[in-house]
Amino acid sequence: MFDDWIEFGAPKVFWVSGFFFTHSFLAGVKQNFARAFRHPFDKVDFDFVVLKRENEDQARAEGAKQGSFIDGLYLEGAGWDSVNDHLCESALKVIHEKMPVMNLVPVLNKVLP
Repeated sequence: MFDDWIEFGAPKVFWVSGFFFTHSFLAGVKQNFARAFRHPFDKVDFDFVVLKRENEDQARAEGAKQGSFIDGLYLEGAGWDSVNDHLCESALKVIHEKMPVMNLVPVLNKVLP
């Protein structure tokens, strides 16, 4: 992924498990949003959308319109119900389940006083 990133530009879907220091990548996504929309960095938070598995190829082809697509997350001790889009009990004898591609969408944090 890193060689392709250098040669061809930023990937459409980032393999988040490949980052040594994931926090800096996430901070960069938030910082790009904060600069583009002139928001204070410390007021930006993440919302996320878990894609349907059948939409992953489209995400890899087009990229995120807002935020970043990430791949490479796994669940341990839980499963992902793709029909209802929520966590569920893990299947028998399945220890790790791969999550679908997710869109991390930076949003302005609206903290109530």
